[in-house]
Amino acid sequence: MMNRRTLLQGLVAGGGASLLLRSLATGLPLSFLLDPSRARADDPPPVRSVLLILNEDGDPFNANCPGSYVEGVTHHPDLVKTEVKLGAHTSHAAPGWKALLEGNPGLGDRMAIIHHATHAVAHNQYPSVLTLQGAAKGEEGNGEECLPTLLAQALFTPGTHIQREPIALAPAPLTSLGNPLPSYDPYSLQQLFSPVSSPGDLAFLTDEGMVEARAKTLDALYAQARASGRPTQKRFLERYATSREEARQLADKLRADLASLPAPDEEGFTYPAQVTAALALLRANVSPVVTLSLPFGGDNHNDAGLGRELEETTLGLGAIALIWQKLHDMQLQDTVTLASLNTFGRSLAMAGLTGRNHNPDHHAMLLIGPRVRGGVYGGPVNDGKRFGAGAFDPATGVVSPGAAIQPGQSLVAAGRTLAAAAGLTSAQLDKRIAGDALVTGALLG
Repeated sequence: MMNRRTLLQGLVAGGGASLLLRSLATGLPLSFLLDPSRARADDPPPVRSVLLILNEDGDPFNANCPGSYVEGVTHHPDLVKTEVKLGAHTSHAAPGWKALLEGNPGLGDRMAIIHHATHAVAHNQYPSVLTLQGAAKGEEGNGEECLPTLLAQALFTPGTHIQREPIALAPAPLTSLGNPLPSYDPYSLQQLFSPVSSPGDLAFLTDEGMVEARAKTLDALYAQARASGRPTQKRFLERYATSREEARQLADKLRADLASLPAPDEEGFTYPAQVTAALALLRANVSPVVTLSLPFGGDNHNDAGLGRELEETTLGLGAIALIWQKLHDMQLQDTVTLASLNTFGRSLAMAGLTGRNHNPDHHAMLLIGPRVRGGVYGGPVNDGKRFGAGAFDPATGVVSPGAAIQPGQSLVAAGRTLAAAAGLTSAQLDKRIAGDALVTGALLG
């Protein structure tokens, strides 16, 4: 994990706290504040972002999600089979899923669960899973690239985003061009907003401080635009600058979100702080992709009675509700896609409630976003030895032995579907992710 001194070094070296504050106060992209001469005369492409839930442990999310309640699968007695509806699909899941969907109107229409196999048997194979077992390619269409990095590269918008690499707010084996990427403590973002001279003093995030920052920044930029004689700069300012009232409202939200990030809970979980920090980074367009980790039972080989699985399933679903609510609070619900990808799922059938082992044959991807059609696609089947992901129809999601998406190509299908939902074009998909498998039913349009 990185500390304040190394967090987003490019920003910090250029007065990062002040720069990020001015971007949020004015509504102007960080890259424009760094170089106003790069203003575009035309409208930039729409900003699209991805929030990825990554977990190297490989948790039992796959055991309790919609579509996994089939005969022979073992569940904690309290996680009883409960009917849920995603889009037009009726399925069954743990009770918390029903509460999540009923408590957050509209979520079910934008949520898909894609059952697939990662083909990984050990934790150290997570880097291979993140390259979709080699199917995710570099920018020239060759070699291999980590999927979060691929998405960040493809969604990066010059003049809007600052960096082309994803930002990890929890440990994850992310790479870019073969080089490891750091992960950051979410509390470091909070410190970025603290004046270097007096860390912890967030007084300038008052209404007056935010409005003053807006006024000073815009005055200076308008003066520079007049001096440079570039009309595109002035038009850019007029298009994107926020009003005084918007600046005041933003100050209120920033104080609530960043001035006091939730402390880790008794178990050491920092996911509420990760969620808040991640969405603040996406809101500021620092990177198109931010990753975090949520609790869903962890590496629960020795989870006697599945008590940890029960507790963390509740926590994890609460975290998804928190993300959904904050996306709306920050008006990001139509630009951010949320997805999950672990090393593997966990074993589904158990002789007793003694814990779950690694399952290379079944994993479930959560996919939520503005271009996602709600539904359950695929599901577990028992081959006589253990449960694995079954073949399924890409349009309907119905499991059938002869269906188009076979288990061997299901990881690539899930990855390509995530990329398409995030906004990659067909040409980008064909160049960057090998194969043609796509869960078409999970995509709008």
